Amino acid sequence: MSNMTGVIVVRNRQSVAVSVVIEPWGEERVLLPTQEAKVRYSSAAVGEIAIEASPGYISIYAWVEPECVLEFVDAD
Repeated sequence: MSNMTGVIVVRNRQSVAVSVVIEPWGEERVLLPTQEAKVRYSSAAVGEIAIEASPGYISIYAWVEPECVLEFVDAD
């Protein structure tokens, strides 16, 4: 068994607010222009994380099983 852990920093480089959504759980944050969010991931198995961006929307999707954790890290 392998552990996969880390933090992804997502920055809003658009001139409008964007929704950042963690899939498949549907957890969402709204980032204003120039804001960033940190997303922590952890899984007992190696998998894949995909990030897709379009105007007004950023999706972070995890394809890791079992017991994958993908969550926003609150600012200190």
